[in-house]
Amino acid sequence: MIKELRSLTMAQFIDILCGDAKALRGGFSKKEDVKKAKTEIAFEFMSLSEPAMASGWLAGEARKVKAKAEVQLFKIMSNLIAIEAYSEVRELLSAYGLRGALSDDNLKGEVRSRLLRAESDCKRLLAEDSAVADSRTPKQIRASFDQQTASLMAFFKFQIDLNTINAAQFACLIAQAEREIKAQKAIMAKR
Repeated sequence: MIKELRSLTMAQFIDILCGDAKALRGGFSKKEDVKKAKTEIAFEFMSLSEPAMASGWLAGEARKVKAKAEVQLFKIMSNLIAIEAYSEVRELLSAYGLRGALSDDNLKGEVRSRLLRAESDCKRLLAEDSAVADSRTPKQIRASFDQQTASLMAFFKFQIDLNTINAAQFACLIAQAEREIKAQKAIMAKR
């Protein structure tokens, strides 16, 4: 079972991104495990090749976790309201950052409103995530990497064999090319 980017050739990495999990070489009992391994490997590639994009992806993941936590928090508050534990709900809302004296009826309405908003936010974030995941076909993914490979070969003036180079090295080449291009642009801007 492969879990690290450096253990994959670039061709295997592209196959994995296109949905062919055979390159991971088994060891996974569930589809969720395959998806998790694929995500971890893709994130490792992104971290090496485009650190800013990786940071943005992590921020998006943090937003999804926060949205899910808010849904659970407001469900707990709804349950507490159902057993008329209003003081505990007020404590939780205060810890959440909402202060103010609310009557029991207003408290019910506030929690119901916040729960609906949290569920809506959570659904929207998850829908955006699945729309992005489903937006590129394997053919488009392969074409993108073909274009990137051609650009790297032209920039560095050497051949790249995707069946030989490991994915971590390829990612580092992308980052190196980006740094050199930015440095060249900075020099040109000074003239």
